[in-house]
Amino acid sequence: MQYQIYIGLLFFVVISPCQSMESVSLHNSISNIQKNLEWLGELLEKQEREAIRKNERIREKLLKTNNKTSFQKLNYDDKSFSVPKEIQPIIEKIFPDSTSIYTIKDVLENIEKNNYTGTANIIPKLKQFKENEYISLLNFLQILADKYFKIPKQMVELFNNLFEGFHDKDTLKTRLISLDDFKSVLENVLKNDDIKKNILKAFKDIENVYYEAWLLKKRKDINSMIFRPHIMKFSYKEDKHMSNSRT
Repeated sequence: MQYQIYIGLLFFVVISPCQSMESVSLHNSISNIQKNLEWLGELLEKQEREAIRKNERIREKLLKTNNKTSFQKLNYDDKSFSVPKEIQPIIEKIFPDSTSIYTIKDVLENIEKNNYTGTANIIPKLKQFKENEYISLLNFLQILADKYFKIPKQMVELFNNLFEGFHDKDTLKTRLISLDDFKSVLENVLKNDDIKKNILKAFKDIENVYYEAWLLKKRKDINSMIFRPHIMKFSYKEDKHMSNSRT
């Protein structure tokens, strides 16, 4: 009986450490797997951030185009873009707040809600642009006059962010902001310091900026380049920045 007890104790002493070692080994394996997964997750996030930064640099480089022009007289008189007579009765319904900015989608929905027959020729002009693009009433009139320029879909979010930033700084809604406010928006939106410096070279000795005129000029510059396939090689996904009107 005692012999059996000793055997049992020996069995316990021999087996227990084995079980403990297996348990420790399993725990270490799980821990290593978790660490590897965390490392892989961090690596993928880093690669994604790098891809985003690369795409941002590609988009921002196009803003370097033709920045030697002086912007002292860069302004577009509202009087040169009048509201067509056929839509005067519903212009307030299309743009409930004439000082706000709206997406193309917002404007199209406002037109369709009113079911006004005089807008039939306007809708195709608006649909040339991406639905998520911000426009002002002035931009809307420029579109109707075929004086607004299309940009690649990959540039839309960048221009939206610039427009939104400038518009927020323009508290009096005059389309005119200080150069300091203009610089502040560039600083917040653009990632590349060289691009910002390149843009600001043309603003030497200028105190205020007509930001809508500047944005329109940049659209025109970029539009003139999109037919050069060796320059326009975008590989990233379409922007999905959708928003309602901004006041």
